[in-house]
Amino acid sequence: MTWELDQRQPSLDGRFHALLFRQFSNNPKHDPIAVHLVKPDGRVLPLKNSDVFDVIWMPDGQYLLGRGGNTLRLWNTSGGLRTRVLDGMDRLDVIPGIACVATQPLVTGSDANSWKVQRLHVPSLRPAGQFTLQRAPQDGQRFCR
Repeated sequence: MTWELDQRQPSLDGRFHALLFRQFSNNPKHDPIAVHLVKPDGRVLPLKNSDVFDVIWMPDGQYLLGRGGNTLRLWNTSGGLRTRVLDGMDRLDVIPGIACVATQPLVTGSDANSWKVQRLHVPSLRPAGQFTLQRAPQDGQRFCR
């Protein structure tokens, strides 16, 4: 098994970088990802519980959000961690002070294409309401409001 750099995500202010390393094996379903934070002075800090699919920085550059199998992770730039369990997470987006998590529809019929979006306050990860999208957000498309 080998580890390779999978993604590099700079914070919007450019001071921090999140590095996502993927371990490659014979079974891709179980290839873990480890996230490391590169600080402005060049120090590299491995983040706790960092097996996630993707990450996104909050606009202020103080928090990094990660989407795992069923756990949303929020790290601060000191490596502190806060989590919230949410089923069916598929996409992340952010606006100042709010994280949005879109979940795939589980219904059939007229609502089969509607996606539920949960809004969460950052850094508490407490609910801030929800809304519905009429179709799936495309990769890279902003949908948080």
